[in-house]
Amino acid sequence: MPDLTTLNGMEFYRKEIYCDNGYTYSNETSICYKVVNTNNSWTDAKQFCNDESTSPIILEKADKIDALKNLPDNLCDGAFVPYINKCYWLTPTPATYYPSQTTCIESGGTPASFPDVDTYIYVVNALGINGSTNDVWIGVNDFNMDGDWRNYDQSFLAFNDYLYDYTTFGTWNNRDALAIVPTDNLLWWERNEYTISIKMMCEKDIVDDYWIGGSDETNEGTWLWEDGQTINMSLFRTGEPNGNSVQNCLSLTFSSSGNQFEDEDCSVPKKSICQRI
Repeated sequence: MPDLTTLNGMEFYRKEIYCDNGYTYSNETSICYKVVNTNNSWTDAKQFCNDESTSPIILEKADKIDALKNLPDNLCDGAFVPYINKCYWLTPTPATYYPSQTTCIESGGTPASFPDVDTYIYVVNALGINGSTNDVWIGVNDFNMDGDWRNYDQSFLAFNDYLYDYTTFGTWNNRDALAIVPTDNLLWWERNEYTISIKMMCEKDIVDDYWIGGSDETNEGTWLWEDGQTINMSLFRTGEPNGNSVQNCLSLTFSSSGNQFEDEDCSVPKKSICQRI
């Protein structure tokens, strides 16, 4: 039975039913789009879309880019955080700090830290830590100086809202790593990294990019969509486009610094996105 929607007493078919052949309907953009996971040159990617009577996707506004923010989720076996494009997950078995650290690194990540409170809360909920009774290692430590808490890469903490009150409780020289304690409002408490065996939260940056429907192949420096519209240059990443005549095709790139456009060599094989309006 086709899916019907009622508006002002009138029934009509939902547009989603026309997104066949693997296409997905986007409420934000009112288009059907399809991610092509085969790596092709920009020209071959365009031809693939044309062969399906569609076209390379046109993202002329920031909200259309935002509508695709979850595309890299398939690269994350854990909790994917859009916009900053980070993946968080837990090590499979409890261990002391350093073996857990090794497990993170061997999986392509590092012990976790957080850019803001919202990300922290999202991740502890998504990974089932909130409501658990099991502590979890994170990357925050004071290895270099007792009480000088830093992220795993030794950068300063972005926030300390969940850091236990060490001015009241003090610090311990034999406890240099922090763990999330779910039973104490998700606060971060010192734990002995040599004797305590718990799981560790890991993180890694996700980088993902796709050919989309723009280029400056016709006139160097004049970036146009396939339908002839001028591309909004503010949607390019800072420092882009920077390839001059060598990089003439448009890529949508997801990285830790956001989801923005880059110019690329048209012959480089990439995934791509088609659209059906």
